[in-house]
Amino acid sequence: MNLNQMVQLATQVFLKHAYPKGVPSAIQEMSNALAALDSEEELLQWSRLEKENGRFHLRLGNHAYPHMKLVFLLESKHPVFYVDAHDSHFNLPPNVPGHEKLIALRKFNSDLKKEIEKALLAQGLTIFGHNQPTQVKTGHRCLGMTVLAIDDEDQILDMLSIIVKSMGAEFIRATSVEEGRRMIRGRKTPDLIFCDIMMPKESGFDFVNWLRKEGYSVPTYFITGLNIEKIDRDRVTAVLQKPFTAKSVMNIMKKLRKSQSEEAGEPKQAE
Repeated sequence: MNLNQMVQLATQVFLKHAYPKGVPSAIQEMSNALAALDSEEELLQWSRLEKENGRFHLRLGNHAYPHMKLVFLLESKHPVFYVDAHDSHFNLPPNVPGHEKLIALRKFNSDLKKEIEKALLAQGLTIFGHNQPTQVKTGHRCLGMTVLAIDDEDQILDMLSIIVKSMGAEFIRATSVEEGRRMIRGRKTPDLIFCDIMMPKESGFDFVNWLRKEGYSVPTYFITGLNIEKIDRDRVTAVLQKPFTAKSVMNIMKKLRKSQSEEAGEPKQAE
């Protein structure tokens, strides 16, 4: 299949699961217009295809929430798909009316995201976080390094685990800010931290504020699907945009190991 065919297939799978009782006319019209595009160039220049930081979005929604997106990015002209619930950019305090409905909506969107991505995977499409990176070369250049990752999505933690361990480093996972704090208090300080921003109860910003208040100077990277231009990066090393690649994580680890070796006066490692 070419790119157009894969995007069309992914769209049909998405709509089947997002609208079990029938696709709204406006969304069906978008799907029909997508099917009429003749070339990859037409697709990538299509006005209905949103573009941001190398990612391409189709805002298809679902029967309960209009802003859910089908997203793909191109790596060597091969699309990697995922579903973005697009519901984490706003919050309501627990004491504000509507908080319970918001939590229920997020749970619904999260379950639907998993359902759609599983169906896309069954069609042979490459899904971010589900397909284990086959091009990651294993090695031991980061032996002795410990990496902590905090994210409420298991598939993100699974992917990071594969990449980190392939570099010879120890991987520690946490699914919440509180669990991340316990991991740091209960064992030696990690060499590197990856932390999601939007999580239930406490955010990545809360974690980083605690980390710096406690005096830890661990290199910390936000991993997020939010627009990186709108993120306060004063207290983190940098921001890693979701969906990230194995190469980007490996480069961060190699850069840190090089810095550690130089500080320790060790001889340079062969690339």
